[in-house]
Amino acid sequence: MRLLTKNICEGGGYFPTSEPLPKGTKVRVDLILPLSGSTLKRLKRDKAKVSVDGTVLRAEAKGMAIGFSKRYAIISISG
Repeated sequence: MRLLTKNICEGGGYFPTSEPLPKGTKVRVDLILPLSGSTLKRLKRDKAKVSVDGTVLRAEAKGMAIGFSKRYAIISISG
């Protein structure tokens, strides 16, 4: 499932979708983040991929809130 979000923080994010996953569903989230103007620009790439495990905390008709675990990986990518 590919989703966009504008509401994200260290602990989780809200993902608008017409097909939310049920509350309690375990997920793997891969976030593609631009690095311009970021403290991660030291990676010397255009973007970074952050992979993190999470759990659906809330599901509603317009989207779902996912809480992130403390374990994650950051990979720099170009393009």
